Amino acid sequence: MNRTMFAKKVWELAPLSTGFDLRGLVDLAELWSDLCRVVSLPPVGLQAGSLVPWILWAIWIARNNLIFNNKTSTPEETITKAVVMAREWFLAQEKVTPRKKAIPLPLRLPEGTTVVAVDAAWRGDSNTAGFGWVMKHTGSKVQFETASRSVRSPLSAEGLALRAAIMKCKELGIQQVIFESDSTQLVAAFKPQSAPPELYGIVADILHCAVSFKFCSFIWIPRSRNSEADVLAKHALFSGNSVLHLLRI
Repeated sequence: MNRTMFAKKVWELAPLSTGFDLRGLVDLAELWSDLCRVVSLPPVGLQAGSLVPWILWAIWIARNNLIFNNKTSTPEETITKAVVMAREWFLAQEKVTPRKKAIPLPLRLPEGTTVVAVDAAWRGDSNTAGFGWVMKHTGSKVQFETASRSVRSPLSAEGLALRAAIMKCKELGIQQVIFESDSTQLVAAFKPQSAPPELYGIVADILHCAVSFKFCSFIWIPRSRNSEADVLAKHALFSGNSVLHLLRI
């Protein structure tokens, strides 16, 4: 893929509210203000600011890596890097900017949102894991369970369970989703520079997949609220089977 096609593909993958064509652009300064006003779509996590400068920067980094280090990048890796850098910068500004204490508001889910509770069970003697999740959407409930081998730790199992769940949601064409987990470490791993080394690749895969949704969020819930997914994960661990159940509620 030549450089022009590479950059075009990166812009096509960008989660922006409006698309634009940069072909024939001579003076970037003329359009800079307009470009920076383009709104970023969820789940980028930018309530303010622009993703556009970070896309340009990520493309430039990919170009330099190719020329000076002979290291290639895919358009998907490049847009993911842009999203991660933009979120890190935005959250860093929040930390240094004094704000009034916000009054907590009740959670109001976007209409049509699917809620997915995820859990994992792990056996250290065999390095096997069971994954379970429960999808709830508009009066129906889907339960899914599967098992996996060569899983190194309980935390890796939690991450792999979430990765499997988000990939299934993408496969089913779900557009708006909230993932619930009782693992505080896993949920915290989505904060910039907070992922433990064992979760680096898993978190990167999840964030890359999350870009394809119109709305995507990851929240922590108490273990007492995650009993259904816990039962599925333990059943999968000891049975070693993958089963899909569809229940109406």
